[in-house]
Amino acid sequence: MKTQRLQPVLVSLAAAASFSGSTIADEPIRAVDCSFIPQIESLGGTFFVNGAPVDPIPFFAATGVNAVRLRVWHSPADGFCGTARTLAFAQRVRTAGLKLIIDFHYSDSWADPGQQTKPAAWASLTFPQLTLAVQSYSQSLVQALVVQGTPPDIVQIGNEITSGMLWNEGRISYWGDPNWQNLATLLRAGVNGVRAACPSARIMLHIDRGGDNAGTRAFFDRAVQYNVPFDIVGLSYYPWWHGPLEALAANLTDTAARYGKPVLIAETAYPWTLGWSDAQPNFVWQNSQLLSSFPADPSGQRAFLHSLFEIQRHLPEGRGAGVCYWAPEFSAFPGLQSPWENLALFDFSGERLPAWEAFLPFCSGDLTRDRLVDDADFAVFAAAYNTLDCADPAMPDFCPADLNLDDFVDDVDFVIFATSYDRLLCPSPAKCKI
Repeated sequence: MKTQRLQPVLVSLAAAASFSGSTIADEPIRAVDCSFIPQIESLGGTFFVNGAPVDPIPFFAATGVNAVRLRVWHSPADGFCGTARTLAFAQRVRTAGLKLIIDFHYSDSWADPGQQTKPAAWASLTFPQLTLAVQSYSQSLVQALVVQGTPPDIVQIGNEITSGMLWNEGRISYWGDPNWQNLATLLRAGVNGVRAACPSARIMLHIDRGGDNAGTRAFFDRAVQYNVPFDIVGLSYYPWWHGPLEALAANLTDTAARYGKPVLIAETAYPWTLGWSDAQPNFVWQNSQLLSSFPADPSGQRAFLHSLFEIQRHLPEGRGAGVCYWAPEFSAFPGLQSPWENLALFDFSGERLPAWEAFLPFCSGDLTRDRLVDDADFAVFAAAYNTLDCADPAMPDFCPADLNLDDFVDDVDFVIFATSYDRLLCPSPAKCKI
């Protein structure tokens, strides 16, 4: 990706939701972390589509979501996100035909760069005992998933572990911290436990540096140096914390090439309004927190999510693993206030928002993203076909109609487009391989 020429393309994406088409063998991950759903349902919360109540998990699958991420806490006070509820929720996910991503926090509550508190049950363990506990716990939970017929496809060893995990033993306070040896030992213990229970599960390491290439390289260079095995790089990207899309695109491109691994936007969100419906202050509430090309309205939220999928789709060697939207269900409900309500993908009444359309699988030829392949798409294709060479510095980075992603718009692309054009209507969401 030529980042110096990204901005005009982002403006185009915001205005037109861009184009589609992919030749990558595996469909990108189109995931949601919807871990609040059991808690919301226990309070009587309901989700709606066109005014009718729906079970959210089958709704996700029908919309094009192909994976669900579940956070896992060791011994949560209210039981939500603990082992028993995780096992039950995993069954719902698999019944809907969705892939499963497990996110070990290795804590009794939230773990992120500002807090990585050990489970109370592990508070007095020595470091060797803590290492064994991480391996045993990881293996036990994953084994329980396997036994009930819901094996995970991806497992995160820790959540946003930019500052390490299981403080203080696994804490790293700066990139060259000698405590990296401890962190690496704990990470390897988690990996060993997961692989002992489910060898096919892919391992993800997840930090919060979506727009920070120097920070991403510093962390993953150390992971490689200390022989921590991982299959996927996971990065959180919230623009009000992590910078503009240009920085994200540059970081994803460099990271994919540097480590030769798929890169997943493991968490993201964007507001559909700057308003609120409860007394809980929201994380995003002012225009200065927004990206200039994407207003805080339903169309801006949808265009933002479209843009992330497009950036991922064009990473080198097909290493854009996809996108996971964090807490699309976390609107405010009676008994559950939310600082995330204007970042959810349901409005304040529980009705779905247009951004769900971004999860639809790519349809080669649907260059206008309206789920039809018609004369409007032909006009876009014809204009792009005349450019011929997408690698020319004068051409945009995301070259419309380069459907086989070889940097040329030629007869091969015409055949792909013509085949799609003959179908007229894009297919319904399919159960796709991760």
